[in-house]
Amino acid sequence: MKRLIIQFAKEPVQGKVKTRLLSGFEPEETVDLHCELVLATAETLLNSDCDELQLHIGGDTRHPFFARLSDQGIILKPQVEGDLGRKMLQSLNGALHDFDQVLLVGSDCPALSPEVFDQAFQAFEAGNDLVLNPAEDGGYVLIGCQKNMPDMLFSGISWGTESVLRQTLANAETLGVSVALLPELWDVDYPEDVNRWRRWQNDQQGAA
Repeated sequence: MKRLIIQFAKEPVQGKVKTRLLSGFEPEETVDLHCELVLATAETLLNSDCDELQLHIGGDTRHPFFARLSDQGIILKPQVEGDLGRKMLQSLNGALHDFDQVLLVGSDCPALSPEVFDQAFQAFEAGNDLVLNPAEDGGYVLIGCQKNMPDMLFSGISWGTESVLRQTLANAETLGVSVALLPELWDVDYPEDVNRWRRWQNDQQGAA
């Protein structure tokens, strides 16, 4: 049983990453926060139990920021063109040529943990085709599969809205794709989320 975890991340370019934070932070600060989130997520992946880690990058894979992740054994690949649904579908289905089970996460959920990944893989062992980890905002912070997903899974999805999870589940039901849902998590999209993240970091450090 070969298992892969893919992380999605954008090239750290001012004005193109974490733009919803601009109401509370300067442009250069949003880039710094983006980079911090990418590294935090990568560290979680490096502590997980899987056969390979990949970082699929929106933008230039040769950006110096990504070199440190490549040095740690994470394989860098470019994302395909298209909307988020096309990018995810290509990454997931493409990976199933070489792996039996694949998880894909973004870079804005610090609360992800190796235990969450274990739960996702266990959902596959229970026979589910697809696993989703809902986010509080109506989207999801993790998606995974153990068989090729149909193109229609992401048809008509209003990306970036509170309807993403609901619409994906409706498509999965129509297509006969069995889905496991993990416990809801939060992600970092808005300035108030950064405050929550900092409090969470302090709590984690206090519990260590």
